[in-house]
Amino acid sequence: MLVSEINSYISENTRDLSLVTWTDADIRDYIDEAIEAIVIRAPQASSKKELIDCVAGVDQTLGVEAVEIINVISNGLSGDIIHQTDVIQKDAFVPGWKQVTPSSIVREWMKRSEPTAFLVSPPLDSTQPLLIEFSFIPAKVTDSADVIPIQNGYLQALRYFCMYKVYSRDSESTPTNQTSELFFQKYEKEFITE
Repeated sequence: MLVSEINSYISENTRDLSLVTWTDADIRDYIDEAIEAIVIRAPQASSKKELIDCVAGVDQTLGVEAVEIINVISNGLSGDIIHQTDVIQKDAFVPGWKQVTPSSIVREWMKRSEPTAFLVSPPLDSTQPLLIEFSFIPAKVTDSADVIPIQNGYLQALRYFCMYKVYSRDSESTPTNQTSELFFQKYEKEFITE
């Protein structure tokens, strides 16, 4: 979907067909805010897989571009699959697992409380590349011809979030805060799985 399609959606629904009350720049800002809110809520909305060099040892952290780790998929050089496990269970059933002999092949990974930090087992013996899927905030949209950089399944949530922002603005043209709240509730419902 293009930024211009969101512009049209907003202008038609607000009857601001000339984009006077809400300019292109306003709408692009709302789109950027929506993308960030959606990615934080649903990391898979904007993710990529990359070979990331991980350091020797157990503790690993992704760089600043990453918002959240989705999966540590495989060892980069060998292609061996890495399985996710729970750190509490690992500690309970294999005490001392952090002190085993380091290896160049990772077998398991565990999430940490920080969204970009994780543990590997066995510990890495040296810097090794791992194939990791992580979410990230895409570059800001700058033009109405830009493609909106999130998965298609989240475009309705993006529309609702933008309408929420439109009606949240303190303006004589803004109908009511009730309308804003209605769109925010619709946005929230997009993330409820039944």
